[in-house]
Amino acid sequence: MTPRESWLELRRSGIGASDIGAILGVSEYRTPLHVYMEKTMGWRSPETSYKKIGLLMEPVIATLFEQETNLQTRALPEGSLFRSKSDPLKMCTPDRMIVGEPAGLEMKNVDRSKANNWGPSRSDRIPIDTFCQIHWQMDVTEMPYWYVGAFIGGNDFRHYLFERDLELCGWMTEAAHKFKRDHLDTLTPPEAPPEATRDYLKARYPKNIEALLPVTPEALT
Repeated sequence: MTPRESWLELRRSGIGASDIGAILGVSEYRTPLHVYMEKTMGWRSPETSYKKIGLLMEPVIATLFEQETNLQTRALPEGSLFRSKSDPLKMCTPDRMIVGEPAGLEMKNVDRSKANNWGPSRSDRIPIDTFCQIHWQMDVTEMPYWYVGAFIGGNDFRHYLFERDLELCGWMTEAAHKFKRDHLDTLTPPEAPPEATRDYLKARYPKNIEALLPVTPEALT
């Protein structure tokens, strides 16, 4: 098992920063059902070219951030995972840590079509799922603030700084524990839109779901 595979397996034991937005229903790409599948069935989302490019771009985004802010960042060893001292359910893997400051850096490689979701540098406008993600990381690491660096459309870099909101962190913690009680502990899948439901059926019944065909007008005649 590679370090990344070990890390993915360890992530099943808690709620990570990339999970919380999905649990809250604010993620554009994942639903509560996807989180349920990952934690209870070991399901993993497909490795798309977009995700692979995002990982490859991380050193570039870190360099742009350092040039723009005069701060130094530090990459974590592969497979690193932080777990909350006060609440073992909560965990995260920051993209980078800021050298000499009690803060981390979240990095995003953003498609040009999503540019309007991001405000100017140093503003407070970022996508809500990213906002929740960085607060989860602040809560897990008990750090007072967090940076975000977004590389948009391949030629537009923007950076942001947010202070920890304790009220938001407490609310997210309650939501995470409710999700665990209602779904993970009872093995009860949460409701989900059709796309996520199909992912669930395909993971649970791989031999059967492949035989299903999309319904067409011709099939109903």
